[in-house]
Amino acid sequence: MWWSIEAFKNEEEHLGRMETTAAVELVLSHISDYHLLVQYLEAAVRIYEEYKSQN
Repeated sequence: MWWSIEAFKNEEEHLGRMETTAAVELVLSHISDYHLLVQYLEAAVRIYEEYKSQN
């Protein structure tokens, strides 16, 4: 997730999305709790929206 934040800060939106997707997919393969998955996805969306609003 930190790499996605850095990418968004550097105005590399495509890379930021790719890094966010990779982080979620990495965690997704080990998640059996649906609520935990939702929390990760919500965090990814918040990161995206925060840096999108700053640019």
